Amino acid sequence: MSTTEDHAESGASTAGEQPIGGPYIEPSSPLPETVYHYTTAAGLLGIVNNDRKDDHVADRPRPLEFWASDLLDMNDATELAFGLELMHQRVTQDRPDSSPPDTSSRFNGVLSVLDQYLGVPELDQNRSIEPRPSVCGASFSTESDALSQWVRYGAGGGFAIGIKGCLLRDVPYAVVDPSGSGVEEFPCSFAEINYGEKARGIIDGLPFLTPGSTGLLAAAFGVAGLVSLAKAVWDGIQDPEHKLKLPIHPASPLIATATVAAAQCKDGAFSDEKEWRLLVGGNSERFADLLLNDAYPLKFRQKGDRLVPYRKVVVRHPEEGAVISELVVGPGPDQARVVHAAQRLLIANGHDPRVVHASKTPYRGW
Repeated sequence: MSTTEDHAESGASTAGEQPIGGPYIEPSSPLPETVYHYTTAAGLLGIVNNDRKDDHVADRPRPLEFWASDLLDMNDATELAFGLELMHQRVTQDRPDSSPPDTSSRFNGVLSVLDQYLGVPELDQNRSIEPRPSVCGASFSTESDALSQWVRYGAGGGFAIGIKGCLLRDVPYAVVDPSGSGVEEFPCSFAEINYGEKARGIIDGLPFLTPGSTGLLAAAFGVAGLVSLAKAVWDGIQDPEHKLKLPIHPASPLIATATVAAAQCKDGAFSDEKEWRLLVGGNSERFADLLLNDAYPLKFRQKGDRLVPYRKVVVRHPEEGAVISELVVGPGPDQARVVHAAQRLLIANGHDPRVVHASKTPYRGW
């Protein structure tokens, strides 16, 4: 899961029919009533008390602003690469029906291109080829008061911001296009993270990795199409305005499907997080050929001595109800004063202070 230390952070169809960039993988659990974003005091300020120059309705609560970071900056160093490895295993393993592994050049070509998008960067690799695209997301948990989360993300204190799951399901990524002619909206995906063997089941069900799909790949995408898309990514970085005018590349749905699926898979060691992830633009038909190629440029923030790419996602106040349904103050030595200050922060930004309450986790001086 991500942390905000400095600031915030229809059923599936076959590959040939995939109409949108990111597949909606039916979650194994119902959409949670409330999910929680764990963060520090600095992160809470960035999310709730964001740039006051932004226009907003004076008599309504200010929107929440999350800085959705590149998944490479998450605590799991194998983000995306874990799902990629499952894809390799799916293609090369012995089939359940005892047929031999499909090692055709077409599948090998697909995996080679996916390696460029999802593999973990290495120093020698960075010197010889372009960097992999930044896939940006913000993490939430169904747990409101978990000790592991406080220790891992709250720096021994911190906050958990509770938001209704239905608000995150419908949130878009809105950004001014590079030509300055208007604001473009990209539907995000909000999906449950699958761990371990459950993640393997998601990857095994991807249409383009199933037995007998080699012909489907040839008809829908083709290795040549994948290679030209990879080249178009780097060309798009140099000329993003031209890229905006190009039609959807025929291989884009495959790249997007693989990327969104990989972003929903993690090693079983992280299962205690009970994570749901907001993936920027993950349900957009132009996810691969506009967002992954930086036609809409990334923003950057400092985190210690590192640079972190991110995209800004705004969650606005709903017509009914509140945008912040709960604000949990983490365990700490001065919890009462922190609760009081958090209530004042919400009042200053138009939110209901009554949603603030203290964690029941005992403070042990970590």
